[in-house]
Amino acid sequence: MPAGQASSDWLNLPSDLRRGSRTPKDNGFKRQITPKQVGAILLVVLAIVFVAEYTRSTKIRFIGPAAAAPLWVALLVPLVLGFAAGALFMHRRRP
Repeated sequence: MPAGQASSDWLNLPSDLRRGSRTPKDNGFKRQITPKQVGAILLVVLAIVFVAEYTRSTKIRFIGPAAAAPLWVALLVPLVLGFAAGALFMHRRRP
């Protein structure tokens, strides 16, 4: 070994961790779908089916004026408002 050049052999490092080496591209690890991801995919599919089924326009009347909108929009607006209200009033514990 030339003078002034350090060797990683004295650290007993594996060859893939030594300076200048690359990690292998395929280490045998395969990504698996988690149950949480399966649930999210099912919810998205159900939401798409719901929207496709309820495209018929319906009359919406709130306090005074009336409007016409697809049923899925009429149900989505209160859902979003409910989530927003929940986020505003959510209390977090302080450590």
